[in-house]
Amino acid sequence: MGIFDKKQCSICGKDIGIVVKYKLEDGNLCKDCAAKVSPWYDMDRKRTVEDLRSHLAYREKNRETVKALRPTRVFGEDVKIYLDENARKFVATRVENWQDRNPDVISLDQIRRCELLIGEESDEIMDRDEDGRPRSFDPPRYEYEYQFNVDMDIDGGFFNKLQVELSRFGNRPREKDSEAYRALEQTGKEICALLTGKAPEEVTEKVEQRNDEHPAAAAPAPVQEEAKAPAEAPAEEPVRTAVSEDVFDEAPAEAPAEPELVFDAAPAEAPEAPELVFGGEPDRVTPVFVPSADFNTPWKCSCGYEAIGNYCANCGLARPKKWFCPDCGAENGGLFCIGCGRRRPD
Repeated sequence: MGIFDKKQCSICGKDIGIVVKYKLEDGNLCKDCAAKVSPWYDMDRKRTVEDLRSHLAYREKNRETVKALRPTRVFGEDVKIYLDENARKFVATRVENWQDRNPDVISLDQIRRCELLIGEESDEIMDRDEDGRPRSFDPPRYEYEYQFNVDMDIDGGFFNKLQVELSRFGNRPREKDSEAYRALEQTGKEICALLTGKAPEEVTEKVEQRNDEHPAAAAPAPVQEEAKAPAEAPAEEPVRTAVSEDVFDEAPAEAPAEPELVFDAAPAEAPEAPELVFGGEPDRVTPVFVPSADFNTPWKCSCGYEAIGNYCANCGLARPKKWFCPDCGAENGGLFCIGCGRRRPD
């Protein structure tokens, strides 16, 4: 069989075409059969045709179990846990019509471990020096986000790990002493207690720190002088991170005349730069984009993407404008002041 020949699904025999998206170790899988696979089943591992046949047979039996499920409790915001206390079984899914989507039914007897896992993500709040470059506060300041997960080890045969997030992405608590944090903590302990038969106070709670990728979040940022390239490699450009000094400044007046390095528009009487003149008008030059001082400073968009520039490359949202708090004078980029908590004036 040639590489350009049409291929068939090794499960149902359906023609797939030339390009195969789901490749098995000894065969192929069409998109219709792949849609029947459990979302908890690890397809990144090498799977054989026999593995998939066995798994899909289990999925068909699971469909009948779903029909018999009668939830008495529902937990969660995005991914929900539907618990049938009488049958001692539950499903975890984010779809509303879950009865038609065949979620995996888990028996409480299959649970080997269940604990509340709280992920703490930190992001350093940066100050500005007199030139507009980012620098750390002394001592460094951080803003936090907390992700609440029910983490389980399952004796399931086809998968043995299950992690369900109770919080919702984009609306996770940002303070430990907030009402949202306490509510999710209480809900998580209640779920673990119901699934394991323990009392809520006996539930294990684990906080996992997940620092931001840039160095400033993992450790106090170095002072501005230490952030420059080492002396033995002066020609190497610094890495562009949240604490990088690699920003565009306007060229000083005494800088050498190198048009390709100067961001200001060339003067109208400059005959030595004809490439900047268009339309045959010697007194009209091409406008040059001059980045602001914080143009290369990364910022976190509300969609979750870490953007650079004036607009988010993921969703197109404009960078939040800076404002100064009229009460404490702190510089802010969000809806509330980081110094005193006052809401941004309209």
